[in-house]
Amino acid sequence: MFRKKLGGICVVVTIVSSSGMASSQEAANPTAATAVSPATETRIDGEIPISVLRQILHLGSEVKADLPIEQIEAMRRVQGQHYEKCRDLDQLTTLLSTSTFRNRRFDMALAALRAERDGELHKAWLSLLSPEQKASIRRRNRLVIMRSVSVQNQATQSLLYDDRSLDVLMTNNDLMSVVERPAIQDLLELDDEQFEKTEQLRKAAEVDAVDALRQTMDFISKTGNAQAQAPKPSPTYEKLIAETMMILSADQATEYKKLMSDPSQLHKMLQTAGEKDPQAIFKVMMPHGLPTRMATRVSGGNATVDAEFHNAFSSPFIQSTLKLTEDQQKKIADLLEESRAEMLAELQVNTEAYQKERTRKNDELASLLKSHNERFHAQAAAILTTAQLQRIEKERLRELRLWALKKPNVRTALELTAEQAKAIDEILAQPPKQLEIPTPTVGGDFQKESEEFFRRSKENSDLIQEHFQKQNTAVEQLLTEQQKATFTEMTGHQFTQQRSN
Repeated sequence: MFRKKLGGICVVVTIVSSSGMASSQEAANPTAATAVSPATETRIDGEIPISVLRQILHLGSEVKADLPIEQIEAMRRVQGQHYEKCRDLDQLTTLLSTSTFRNRRFDMALAALRAERDGELHKAWLSLLSPEQKASIRRRNRLVIMRSVSVQNQATQSLLYDDRSLDVLMTNNDLMSVVERPAIQDLLELDDEQFEKTEQLRKAAEVDAVDALRQTMDFISKTGNAQAQAPKPSPTYEKLIAETMMILSADQATEYKKLMSDPSQLHKMLQTAGEKDPQAIFKVMMPHGLPTRMATRVSGGNATVDAEFHNAFSSPFIQSTLKLTEDQQKKIADLLEESRAEMLAELQVNTEAYQKERTRKNDELASLLKSHNERFHAQAAAILTTAQLQRIEKERLRELRLWALKKPNVRTALELTAEQAKAIDEILAQPPKQLEIPTPTVGGDFQKESEEFFRRSKENSDLIQEHFQKQNTAVEQLLTEQQKATFTEMTGHQFTQQRSN
């Protein structure tokens, strides 16, 4: 491996022999290789990608696989067990998406954990297929498989990019996410020893990130999963279903249960009846009495929930198939409305329990992520010189432009008066005026609408730039010459240069 500076970017090149597409360890354990890089999923047993196997279970899939219904059901049972096992991972995904301390490294760690779990499902599914069935699926779905393996893993994108600014990363004590970027390394002119130490620390941080998320999943598993917001089987729900079945005749009840027990057959019947809309299809197949829409507001630990509950028997297909009378339809609708208040009360209890549990687990996750960031922040700082750390701080403030004036350390260094600070806050709080930009519409004059779109986009960009220039001028007039010089030294911001642009 060697480094080369190209256009201000530090490029890391690894040379691999043409015969070494996969290491001997990966060849011996292809599942382990997949856990690291989901994009290499076809390496598992040299077989069909898991994304293709998933499509076999989907209604209306383009994948061709003539498997008996018993085998399909066996695959569905394995999938159900997999989803149950992944509940802690799903909760971790939700918690991580809202965590302040999340960064690219934790996204990669989550992708590795997800790939590891998917590898287990993949292996279980493949064990249910005979060699002849696998060969048939591969032969008949070559195009689908090729498209599947061409999808790249987003988590392995270049270290040059991150979804957080330098300021946010540094605020979260995450210097490691800054220093590991090649562009920053090139800017700091790391020597060979610093570069090697940074690489070692980066690899250690990635391993630690996976361990931190594993700890969180263990915590989630041990403390139990939060209750879902959709109602579980409850006395009110069970009573609704029982009383609904009593409104139906014995033959109607038997036919309805038969319809709902075989989703694939119901799907075929809907298509035969001329129903093509997927939304309508899944609405017909959705169990009676479950919420189709929820609006939730939680304040002070108390939940306010509103919802619409699904009436499966309002479907024209169900009505005609079961030959429901108008009287039966009205009784079922009235029964559902009578149950509404009780089901809403249960939803509120479930939602409050869910929010309480989520808060507790989010706090635990935040503690683990913060501890990780602080630990590697300190180790990254130890690699750099004082001058390099100061350069990062300057780049951090440079990104903020005028808004660096809101930082306490900047205000202290500039010795801003209370009046200056208040006036600057008022200037920076003013939002720019922006134009409404209509996008080209389907069926319209695309050429004309596109030209208008780009014209107004350019005009909008000019308005925003003009707004920032005015803010820049207004702030400059508030500062003394010494304050402007200090601010320029700290951030690289040039007032007069920006005003003349």
